Amino acid sequence: WSAAALDFLRVRTCPPSLQRNLRGGSALQQHLLEHIQSCWEHPLDGVRHQTRSLFRDLLLLHQHVAPPTPDPSNDPYISELTHSLLGLEWHMRGKYGSLQCLVELYGAGHLLSVQPELPLQLLGLMGDQTLAPYASNLLERLFVSHKAELEKPSANSGESTTADGMSCWNRTWVTPLLHMLCRARPEQTTFILDYFLPKLLRCSPSSLAHMVQALQDAPFCRTGELFVCSGPASSRGALGALMTCLRAARAQGVVPTSEELWGGLVPLSLLQQALIHKHDQVRMDALGFVCESRRSTEVVTSQEADLIRHFLPANLNSQSAGVRQQTVSLMKKVRSSPRSKGSVDSERMQEVLEAALELSTSTKPFDSVTAAHLLQLLLHQPHLSQALLLRAQQHHIHLQPPPPPLSAQASETLIVEINTLTVVQFLLCCLQVEVQRAESSLLQAAASHPLYGRAHCITAVLQHLNTESLRETQQWRRLVSELIDVCYRVSDVVSPVVQSSSPEGLIPMDTDSEASAGLQKILQEIQPRDTNDFFSSARELKRDDGDEHTHSHNVQPPSLHEGGEGYRVTAQMVLVCCWRSMKEVAMLLGQLCHTLPLQHTDAHSGLITDRQVEGVGLYFRQQLLQSRHRGAFELAYVGFVRLTDMLCWWVLTLQQLPARWLSEVLEEVKSSDPSSKLCATRRSAGIPFYIQALLSSEPMSASCSLLKMTMKELMALAMPSAERTSNSSSVPQVHALNILRALYRDTRLGENIIPFVSDGMQAAVLGFTSPVWAVRNSSTLLFSTLITRIFGVKKGKDEHSKKNRMTGREFFTRFPALYPFLLRQLEEAAATVESRSGQAKLHPSLFLLLLVLSRLYPSPMDGSSSPLGLAPFMPFIMRYVLVVHTHRKVINTFTTFSTFNMTYNLYNANQKQTETFQGGELKIKN
Repeated sequence: WSAAALDFLRVRTCPPSLQRNLRGGSALQQHLLEHIQSCWEHPLDGVRHQTRSLFRDLLLLHQHVAPPTPDPSNDPYISELTHSLLGLEWHMRGKYGSLQCLVELYGAGHLLSVQPELPLQLLGLMGDQTLAPYASNLLERLFVSHKAELEKPSANSGESTTADGMSCWNRTWVTPLLHMLCRARPEQTTFILDYFLPKLLRCSPSSLAHMVQALQDAPFCRTGELFVCSGPASSRGALGALMTCLRAARAQGVVPTSEELWGGLVPLSLLQQALIHKHDQVRMDALGFVCESRRSTEVVTSQEADLIRHFLPANLNSQSAGVRQQTVSLMKKVRSSPRSKGSVDSERMQEVLEAALELSTSTKPFDSVTAAHLLQLLLHQPHLSQALLLRAQQHHIHLQPPPPPLSAQASETLIVEINTLTVVQFLLCCLQVEVQRAESSLLQAAASHPLYGRAHCITAVLQHLNTESLRETQQWRRLVSELIDVCYRVSDVVSPVVQSSSPEGLIPMDTDSEASAGLQKILQEIQPRDTNDFFSSARELKRDDGDEHTHSHNVQPPSLHEGGEGYRVTAQMVLVCCWRSMKEVAMLLGQLCHTLPLQHTDAHSGLITDRQVEGVGLYFRQQLLQSRHRGAFELAYVGFVRLTDMLCWWVLTLQQLPARWLSEVLEEVKSSDPSSKLCATRRSAGIPFYIQALLSSEPMSASCSLLKMTMKELMALAMPSAERTSNSSSVPQVHALNILRALYRDTRLGENIIPFVSDGMQAAVLGFTSPVWAVRNSSTLLFSTLITRIFGVKKGKDEHSKKNRMTGREFFTRFPALYPFLLRQLEEAAATVESRSGQAKLHPSLFLLLLVLSRLYPSPMDGSSSPLGLAPFMPFIMRYVLVVHTHRKVINTFTTFSTFNMTYNLYNANQKQTETFQGGELKIKN
C-alpha cells in the first residue's frame, strides 16, 4: 500500500485532504506506526524487512506532503519521532533499522545533534553478541553519511573543507573507538573488531594514520612502561589497541607494502614488545599483523621472519588452549605463502616423520593432534612415500604404495594424492595390528597403543585430499573398504565400555547378555584380585617379553613406549581410550561418507558404494541408540550428521533412508519399556541426537514432511494420558519430551520448528502435573529450552529486565494457541488455591505459568478491548497475591502486568504477609 501511495504522489498532485492523512502525526500514520512497532522484532526475516520498508515509505510520504525544511529539527514530527526512537531501550532490535531510515533520509548530523554521545553509546553496545550486528550496521550508516555531509562544498566559499571535515570526522568516530579499545577488556571488544573496525577502515583508509599517531603518542608507547595509560588492569592498553588497528588494516589491504611498513609506519621495537606482551590477545593481534595479508602472493620478508622467531620461544608453551589454536592457525597462513613453500631437507623430513608416527601412539590425547599436523605438513614433500616405504620395511610392515610419478615436474596434486595414499596405508597397517592386540587385551591397548591416535591422523590426512581428480582409483577403493572394516572392529572392541549402564565407573549393571559378557571380560582384566581399590589407585602393569600376544604377530608398529619400565593404568584411562576411539571412528566414517564420491554400478568412477554407505548409517544407528557415554554419542552424532547431509544428494535408494530410519526409531520409541535397549535415563542418551540428525538433513526447500510427521508423533506421546501413570508405562513419554527438547534447541531447523512451539509448551506445562518423577523432570528441561527459544538467551543479570521479555501482544501474536491455554490453566490453578482447611494448595504447574507470564509486559498499544491483552489474567494473579506462598514470583508477575499505581498499594498491604512468609521460609532453611 505505501509503495502504491508513493507512486501516486510522484505522478499526480495530492489533494489537501489526502495530504493531511499522509502527513506525519495523522491518525493513519499513527496506526501504521503501531503496526510497525508490533512487527519490527518478528522472528521471520521477511516480515522484519517489510516492516522496515513500510517505515521508510512513511517517512517518504511525509517528505512529499510536508512543507520542505533544510533542518530536520525544525520539523516537529521528525524531531518528535527521532527523540521517541532514541528514547527506546537499545535491546529492541527494530529500533536500529528505523534509525537507519532516518539517517538515510535526514542525514547523520540530525541524529548527532540530538544525541552527541551516540557513537560511544553504540560502541558500548557492541559487547553484546545479540546486538552487535544491528549496532554495527547503524554505526556504518552513520559514519558513511556523516563523512559525505562533511565533504560537501561549503555554501559560502564553494570550496571543499576536506581537512577540517576529516578532523571532525575522526574526533566523532575514531576517538571513541580508540577509547574503547584502550580501556575495555579484550573480550568486550571482540565484536568491535569483527563488525565495526573493518567497515571504518574501508570507509576512510586515511584514518589509519590518525589511529597510529594517536596511539603512539599515548603514555605506554612513549615510555614503554606497562599500564601507564589509565584504565582497568585487564584492558589491552594503547599498545594493544595499536596492534588491533594494524592487524585489521592489513587484513583490509589498507596498510602499505611490507617494504614501506617495517620501521616506517611502526617501529620494530614496538612490534617486538607486543609479541611478548602480558595479554594474550595483544600477542595474537601482533602475530596476526605479521602473518596475515590480504594478498596471497605477498612474500614473507626477513623482518617478518625475525619477528616470528622472536614470538615463538615465549609462546609455544602457552597454557591457554585458545592461544595455542590461534598460533597454529596464524602459522599456517605463513606456511601457505609462496616464499615459505618448498622441499624439506631429507634428513629433516625423516626426523619430522619419526616424531609424527611416535606421537600418533601416545597415551596423551593431544599428542595425536600434533602428529596429524606434522603429517599434513609432510604431504607436500615429493619423497615422503619413499621414506614411508623404507620405514615399513624396517618394521616388517607390508606396504604397497603406488609408484612415484616418473616426471620430475609432477603436479602438486598428484604428489599429494600419492603421499596421502601411502600415509593412510601405513597408518592402517599399524592400526590393524593394534586392534588385534586390543581384541586380546583392551587394558594393554589403553596403556601402550591407544587406538584413537592412528584413526585421528587418518581422518586429518584425508581432509586435504582432492577426491575429484584421483588417479589411483582401484587402490583407493580397496583402502576405503579396509578402513570401514577396521572402524567396525575398533568399535566392537570398545563398545562394551561406552554402552554399559555406568561407563564412567565400569560398574556392571547391564541386563543385556552380550554387553555384560564383554564388560565382564574387561573387568576381569582390570580388577585387582584381592582388593577393591582399583578406582582410587592406579594399577601398574609390567611388560612381559614372553607374552603370547606380544609375539603372535610379525608386524610390530613402532611405539613411543618401547623399552619402558611399565604402565600405570586406571579405569579412567580405559574409559578415555574407549570413548576417544569411538569418537575417531565416528569422525573417520563421517569423513569417508561426506567427501568420497559414490561408486555407481554402471560407472568406473567413485570410491564408496551405496551398500557401504547404508552399512555406515546402520552402524551410527546402533551407536547412537545404545551408547550411554555422552562423549561417545555426541561425537557419533557429528559423524552421522556428515553422512545424513549427503544422503539427499545421492541416488534415490539412499535418499529414502532417512525417512525409513526415522519411522523405525519412532516405532521403537512408542513400544519402549524398561527392558528396551533404548536408554530411558541420561536424557534418553543418543536417541534425540539420532532423530535430530535425520530431521536436520531434510532440504530446507522441501515441505518439511519428515519434521511434520515426527512432531505429530512426538506430541501424541508427550501429552499426558490416563494410561501413563507408572514408571514403566511412561517411558515413551519421557523419550518424546527429551527428543522434543533436542529439536527445539537445534539451530539447523531454524524457523521450521517455530509452528510447533505452542504444542511443546502445552506438553511441558501439562507434563509437570504427572505423578511420575521422570516425566516431570523431562518436562522441566523441555520448558526451560522453550523459554530460551521464545525469549532468547539471557541478555542480562536481571531476569525481569525488558531485555529478557516481550510484550504480551507480540508473544500471543506469535503463539495464539497459548492465550486460551495459559488462561485456562491459570484459572484451574486459581481454583485450587483456597481450601476449606484454610491452607493454600499449590497447583503443580503454577510456577511454570507464572514464569511465562512474568516474561510479558503490557504493550503501549493495548486497550481495554484488545483481543490479546493481559487484562483477563489479572483477577487470577491478584488472588494469588493474597494467598499463595510463592509471593515473590506472583508480585513480580503482577507488577509486570499492572499499569496502575495500585501495584504499590497492593504490595504494602501484603507486606506483613510477606514478612511472615519469609520467616517461615527461614525456619525451613534452618
